[in-house]
Amino acid sequence: MFTATKNNFADAQKFIENELSRLKLSDKEIFLAQLMFEENFLRFKHGIAPNDENFSMQIKIRRWPGDVSLILSNFDSEFNPIANIESELNFDDENYYNLVILKANRQKMRYARKNGSNVVSILVHEMHFNQIHKTLAAIFLGVCFGLLLKSFCPAEINLWLLCTRCQ
Repeated sequence: MFTATKNNFADAQKFIENELSRLKLSDKEIFLAQLMFEENFLRFKHGIAPNDENFSMQIKIRRWPGDVSLILSNFDSEFNPIANIESELNFDDENYYNLVILKANRQKMRYARKNGSNVVSILVHEMHFNQIHKTLAAIFLGVCFGLLLKSFCPAEINLWLLCTRCQ
């Protein structure tokens, strides 16, 4: 975990690069993670504490089975950086490009309010065969459930299940 502030912003970017490089992510994924961190940091700072020089944000890298996410959290008043992006788009606004970048990557971002913290999760790397693994797991669980039903349920229930499937 790393605590990012205005004063150590370059160190925060380096932390993200080092951690994602260690996980063997591509340069494109690392660049996107750094860009999304930067845009979210600025959005949080302007939305929560525009004049606070001590504003900070925690950065964590989470790997869950094959996916890698960048978790950004801030313990402050509730603020969802993803909400209202489209309604705030105004070409004359100084934050226009910031909002366009966030809008373009909106599908990869999730917001939650947990234990008084604003938490944004950004999917940086998605496992390529994730859907296949989920399908195979569902088939396996279905077979196991069927065997359990056949073994532990009375014969009348199994017969009823078999007959309702045939009709």
